[in-house]
Amino acid sequence: MAKYQTGLIVQNVKLLKKKEWYNQRFDGCLNLIWMIAELQIKAEKRKMVGGNCTSHFCIFEGQKADWYMDWIDIKRITNIFIKKSTADDSLGKKLIKRWSADDRKLMKFFIKLDHINFIKVSTKELGKLYFGLTDHYQEAISYSSLIDGFALGSDEIIQSAVNKLLDRRGIKQGRGAIFSALTASVHQSFINQAEISLLAIALRIKKFKNVSIALKDPAIKKSLTIHAARYYWTKNNYFDRYILTPAYFVKELKSILRSSVNLRQEITRVKNMPLANQRAKQKLIKELAPSRSLRNLLDVSADFTFWQDERKKRTVLFTHYAFGFLQEISRRFKIALAEAKCLSQSEVSALLVDGQIDRGELSKRVRKSFIYQKGDRYEIISGAQAEKVINAIF
Repeated sequence: MAKYQTGLIVQNVKLLKKKEWYNQRFDGCLNLIWMIAELQIKAEKRKMVGGNCTSHFCIFEGQKADWYMDWIDIKRITNIFIKKSTADDSLGKKLIKRWSADDRKLMKFFIKLDHINFIKVSTKELGKLYFGLTDHYQEAISYSSLIDGFALGSDEIIQSAVNKLLDRRGIKQGRGAIFSALTASVHQSFINQAEISLLAIALRIKKFKNVSIALKDPAIKKSLTIHAARYYWTKNNYFDRYILTPAYFVKELKSILRSSVNLRQEITRVKNMPLANQRAKQKLIKELAPSRSLRNLLDVSADFTFWQDERKKRTVLFTHYAFGFLQEISRRFKIALAEAKCLSQSEVSALLVDGQIDRGELSKRVRKSFIYQKGDRYEIISGAQAEKVINAIF
């Protein structure tokens, strides 16, 4: 776990201003982003030497988070994979296989939490469960942070390699379409899986005289219950959780049925998209005969697209379970949920172990906060202090 260092941000303002940063904006709060931030920095053997980030920072204001990664880190991590993939055409698959064992443990712990009523457990037991969750999550997610560096840095390199290949082949037209085909996803995303499931229910409903009659049918009701149990978490983000109920999906179904979509054709299209992408990619590779290094890089990119989607699934599921803890912490220690969302992992530990909490600091963080991590040190500032640093950097 990173250690807090007062004054770390002020000492590095000039460096923060000088560096070139990749920025991404999304819905997010400090607590749910915190562990991902720690894991990007964490150095470990699974990441290979140099596979971790060295610094990053994030600005939180209201519901929004602005995430900044150092381009030097991104380029270094990308280059590591370019060198590794040149020698090993199954690199991505090997990394995913190692990850899968830790991922299964995480999913098993999620199931354990489904059977626990947080209100009834002691604070000590609540702490054990919380750190059980975060430990499993960190173990499963830690070295998948390799994805971040590779995904952001590899697009330009792959684009350049493809352009050089097309130059050699004398192909001037349709380059954008060729690049898209070579890099299109060849795996079914969890969002598409959820879409197929709901479209299939809509197709079954269309066989009835009207929607009202269909929704009373036991088989349709069972299908909706199963769908909700599988996909209740799909609208979660890094700031909030949404437990989607059968009633929510009924509204979605009614919207689908009001549209002019040919349900059978749409199901077939979405189902077959990965296979169609795979065939188009293989056809182009056969025609263009790219170098082994480019083929390997395209394979790693495809594997990482799959891995990225799987990690996203685990992350939004983690939001569901972590949010349950934040709600109980809010209730048990009488702090606003918005303030509980601003706690770092070490602050949650202090709160659960001995009840320590700086309520004034949390109140300021709700409005605006700035977190910076460099190596194994970090600092969080808030309010006017954060505003001053942000103005100095930008």
